[in-house]
Amino acid sequence: MRSVPSARAAAPLVAAAASLALAPAAGAQSGDGFLFRAPSGSLTLRAGVDRAAGGGDVFDFVRDNLTFGSRALTGTSLGAEIGVALGSRVDLVVGGAHLRARSRTNYRDFTDADDREIEQTNTFTRVPVTGTLRAYLAPRGRSVGRLAWVPARLAPYVGAGGGAMWYRFEQAGDFIDVDSPDLAVVGGTARSSGWAPTAHGAAGLDVSLSPRVALNTEARYNWARATPVGDFSALDRIDLSGLGVTAGLSFRF
Repeated sequence: MRSVPSARAAAPLVAAAASLALAPAAGAQSGDGFLFRAPSGSLTLRAGVDRAAGGGDVFDFVRDNLTFGSRALTGTSLGAEIGVALGSRVDLVVGGAHLRARSRTNYRDFTDADDREIEQTNTFTRVPVTGTLRAYLAPRGRSVGRLAWVPARLAPYVGAGGGAMWYRFEQAGDFIDVDSPDLAVVGGTARSSGWAPTAHGAAGLDVSLSPRVALNTEARYNWARATPVGDFSALDRIDLSGLGVTAGLSFRF
């Protein structure tokens, strides 16, 4: 008669069987240079530089009267995105960014009674909230057997999408009162803010640092324009477009 293994002898066999049974469910774990399955999505955090195009009547008016050069429209970009894989090379990405440029200006042709510059602080803020279809131009990784997925070192992509953009253009400081007979200098704030539809195109690159983490770089151009409101409502158009270049980290899950 064949003897039955003791509980102590069977324990290693039970542990090995449990490990094999749980392996397919361990997709969230990573091994040495590979994952147990292809990622289903990603979270990307990035920062960089953005330069607004500066077209439209509002910026033309400001440039004509103030020392408002190209640097006045160059600022910072902070953003976050969540991507969901729709296929081996296509993602749906939803995210937002905070674009902000801040500058000091003064009137080109006027000074105050003490021959001092008449100065202002200009702040241009844009917050695009968008969805993007991203297509990778090369495989993002390869499967080895049934339980291993190895990420590619480089994964270039292009993307396009749209959404909505909130903006605010604000000037705070001293201004010339053109309605006063002596062109008096008065302090105050002028602003316009609101929402506008936006579209964008992008190109980027993921550089794998580990199975779960990649360095992401991206260039994106946003197209948007709005009708000014508030203190700039007498003008016809404000251009919200601009080019941004960012870098950050992408976390696969």
